[in-house]
Amino acid sequence: MTKIINDELYSIGQICELLEIENFNLRYIEKTIGLNIKRNTVGERIYSPKDIETLKFIFELKDKGLNYKAIKKVLRHQEEVVVDSVAHEAEEGLIIPDDKLQKFMSMIKNTIDESIENKVNSKLEGITNSIEILVKQNKELKQDLEHEQKKHFIELDKKLTKLRDSQDNLKKYHEEKNKSWFKNFFR
Repeated sequence: MTKIINDELYSIGQICELLEIENFNLRYIEKTIGLNIKRNTVGERIYSPKDIETLKFIFELKDKGLNYKAIKKVLRHQEEVVVDSVAHEAEEGLIIPDDKLQKFMSMIKNTIDESIENKVNSKLEGITNSIEILVKQNKELKQDLEHEQKKHFIELDKKLTKLRDSQDNLKKYHEEKNKSWFKNFFR
């Protein structure tokens, strides 16, 4: 049901259907990245095939793990490479000359590396914090266990002492009982 407006222009609804995205998400991406989408006389967005390719490229980069800040940087550098290459296009018959392509590829690699490094560092920081919390909790539990063991041993010692005293008293009682009445009498 995608209709072409003016042979090569699409409405926001058509783009959303084509890219399988909600229109509010598309407007958010446009605003965040700073895309300059043309508008018709009524003020509605109209998308060219170039805009569609840019959006597809954005989704590819997003699927590879880049955030919108990194994607914006990639697009900015891509535009610089394309603008610089226009002067050489007629001479070499290339859209992007090899030297500019290498620069662009290097920039994309660096941007992806930075994005991955930032994600890894934030994850490592979270893991480190979790480990520190676990170590602290482990120390607290160890101290609690040692305290409880100490209380337990003190209580056990008291009971054993009481038991020994009871056994000693019982032994004395039996010894006294087993003495002859004569010994008891002359004691």
